[in-house]
Amino acid sequence: MEKKYGHLTLSSGEQEETLTVTACDRGAEKVTIPMRVDGLPVVGIGERAFADCSKLKEIVFPEADDALFFEGKTFREIGANAFMNCTSLREVDLPDNVDFIGWGAFYGCTSLVRAHFSSDTYVSGYAFVHCTALKEVTPLSTVSEGVFSHCESLTVLPVTDTLDEIEDDAFEHCDGLTEIVFPASLERIGDLSFRGCQNLSRATFASPDGWYVTSRYTEDEDAVDLSDPEKNAYRLSHVDFDDGPNGMYKRKE
Repeated sequence: MEKKYGHLTLSSGEQEETLTVTACDRGAEKVTIPMRVDGLPVVGIGERAFADCSKLKEIVFPEADDALFFEGKTFREIGANAFMNCTSLREVDLPDNVDFIGWGAFYGCTSLVRAHFSSDTYVSGYAFVHCTALKEVTPLSTVSEGVFSHCESLTVLPVTDTLDEIEDDAFEHCDGLTEIVFPASLERIGDLSFRGCQNLSRATFASPDGWYVTSRYTEDEDAVDLSDPEKNAYRLSHVDFDDGPNGMYKRKE
């Protein structure tokens, strides 16, 4: 069952008790996501719902009320490629009840400067890839594959002091990164995570001992000395697919 609400098209779930935004008029410049439509709670944005809405500048999300929270029908999910190529969108402020951002959700949002969401939100791979203006984003404790690739305006790592993993390709070609510090909690850096970060000059590990290098192509394990921040920066940024082992992990005691 489909419903129209302003610029939006919404579809009901299998039990027809909730609604998900599935499409938006391409000419929309500002959209407010309703809490309910015809009494049915709106629980998320579906895959590609706003894809290629290049004129969209502002979107307002609903806050959950107590009744919806206890029913488990709050607005919780942003689907894969939901805002892909929304090139005029500048800010995203998600309510705390959103717990999932899908693959490539904001892929190619080249004007997006700020993205805020709960620290408990799971952010899927490539969610912000090619967001070239992105400067402010909620810190993550696990960084998914390619999530900030080609975000060239980032100047600091958007990670918490409990960061445990940086997956493959996560910060590829983030040219704004010059100096980074990895917290002691970090246990793995995936392949090519900082490849092409051409301005990276120092990478400091709060806990530099016990690390090994490996890659997605081999099971070899070679101990590596990470005590020199300048050498670390070079090792992380000057790698390619043919350079051999370039991912790293810290062997647990």
